[in-house]
Amino acid sequence: CVGEVVKDILIKSGVTRYQASPYGATTLSVNGHKPRVALPVREAVEKQVVRVMKALLLGNAGPKPDTSIAAAFGSVAAAFLRNRYQECGQLGQLSPAAAEQLRAACTQALTQSYADGVEALEFSQPEQGSAAAAASAEAAAKIKANREAIVEDILQKSGIARRGRRSGSTYVSINGNKSQVSPAVRNAVTFHLKRLTTMLLTGSAGPRVTEPEAAAVGAAALAFFRNRASAPRDMSAAATVQFRAACDAVLANIY
Repeated sequence: CVGEVVKDILIKSGVTRYQASPYGATTLSVNGHKPRVALPVREAVEKQVVRVMKALLLGNAGPKPDTSIAAAFGSVAAAFLRNRYQECGQLGQLSPAAAEQLRAACTQALTQSYADGVEALEFSQPEQGSAAAAASAEAAAKIKANREAIVEDILQKSGIARRGRRSGSTYVSINGNKSQVSPAVRNAVTFHLKRLTTMLLTGSAGPRVTEPEAAAVGAAALAFFRNRASAPRDMSAAATVQFRAACDAVLANIY
């Protein structure tokens, strides 16, 4: 069952990308053989599925992934499994109660992909004029004012921007110029930051992306950013609570 779940996540979540993908390849061809998903990518997905199982059986997903790249792919796995478990192996046969337990376990593994011991928060649109509304507005304003720097920080430190062959590369060289992170990847991060600010201000993130590859980038970006921002460095304590809760709400609506 685990093998089937991992296979479906790899195929359907946007993790498996071939050389022509604008989001960067995660498949490698060795000695002319048929391209296969890079081993570190597959292992990251497998380990995240195991973390979800531990959360189900033991109530604790265990330590976060060892590297930012593993955390990035693990975030995708947990986000996809949480929202589209019916498409993974035999999980479509789960009872409503079992499905709810699975979603809770996926949420824990996802929230703790980049930080141990943190818990997901519930977000609801605060009443106009309330302290919570002011905190949400503050968080949204901080993100809008610093969007370019935030995008760059996410790309470079979350494991999304990758060079080399082991896990595939998200860098491209256009017209012979210096290589840079693929515009499609950068745009996907920016799009999900806009969804986050929309959630903070309106209580709804708006339409999802249609490409699973863009959703995969968004899942890793928000899972990282959720635990990256902090108080008082980036915003007030109240704004940080609203920010993290809104991240969790968007992550639950990625796929």
